[in-house]
Amino acid sequence: MSDAPRIAMRHGRARSGRMSREAQSRAAKPRETKRRQPLPERAFHRAGSAVAFTAANAAAETGTDERPLIAVSAGSFNTTPPEEGNQNKKEFLMKAFSFLLACCAALLAAGSASASDASPDADMALQLRRILKEHPDIVLDVLREHSETALDIVQLGADRRRAEALHNQWTEDARQPKKASLEERPSRGPADAPVTLIAFSDFTCAYCQQAAFAVESLLKRYPDDVRFVFKQSPNSETGILAGRWFVAAARQDMKKAWDFYALLFDAQRKLMDSPLPTLRETAGKAGLDVKKLEADLRKNSQAIDLIVATDIKEAKELGFAGTPYFLVNNLVVRGAVPLETFIDAVEFARAGKR
Repeated sequence: MSDAPRIAMRHGRARSGRMSREAQSRAAKPRETKRRQPLPERAFHRAGSAVAFTAANAAAETGTDERPLIAVSAGSFNTTPPEEGNQNKKEFLMKAFSFLLACCAALLAAGSASASDASPDADMALQLRRILKEHPDIVLDVLREHSETALDIVQLGADRRRAEALHNQWTEDARQPKKASLEERPSRGPADAPVTLIAFSDFTCAYCQQAAFAVESLLKRYPDDVRFVFKQSPNSETGILAGRWFVAAARQDMKKAWDFYALLFDAQRKLMDSPLPTLRETAGKAGLDVKKLEADLRKNSQAIDLIVATDIKEAKELGFAGTPYFLVNNLVVRGAVPLETFIDAVEFARAGKR
């Protein structure tokens, strides 16, 4: 029996078991093939996938009832992430995610191709959810084939959530002034810079060493906008000793003191194994007068000890447990964060100054 009489019988059979006259009349007429309504383009725009829109509406545009073919392959988009530029990386990840959505939309079109009464205003989110539940193997296959890209997308989402949480924290930080003594502390950069970056650090801390490299890059990026101040927050006797030497070096020659600072972080392992000889050797490499430096440490020991002790006390009062911690104006940055986080904090602080 042809499709047309069978459909008519299902919808037009009378209670007596015979076809009604209306049903018989419909069955006698040749059936006109009704073109399937295209799926709404705006739904795919919400998903960010023009590819999905094209695939799902392929059958509607040709006026056929054939189901669109579903092709999932690595060639559907470039799987090689760009090597440089955060923006390019984000665009690549979003294209990869759009590719996954395109697969879901193609499945949706395949399931809807035979439904002549498909509504353009159907809830795409609910339909996609249903398709994903009914065909999880397709999505899993795509994820397996592009596992690294999928992990990058997850990481990107996590990074965005962390950035949002950090911005919320900084908004609160900006409303709460922080107390930190800056007199007689080693510093570099313009004294009237709009942003002051204060480090609570320790020459024997591996994370502080990592952060020091990021800070150096930051200062090169903002030579006129950031003033950097180093405060002591040592966790060991060796850390206290190194901190005292750095304060004394800054009193002798500030420029050479910063060379001493960089060399001391480079020699961190050696410093921890052999503190005093390493301090003498490193101070000499930085061009400091080592004999005068040791004499100043003895002569001004009380003043230097007070600076170190005050720094440690202020770190505790600010609730800084461990090292490193940073204040970017009043914004708190914790740990050996990447350069991008420091840049974000500086820009956030600069915006607050305007």
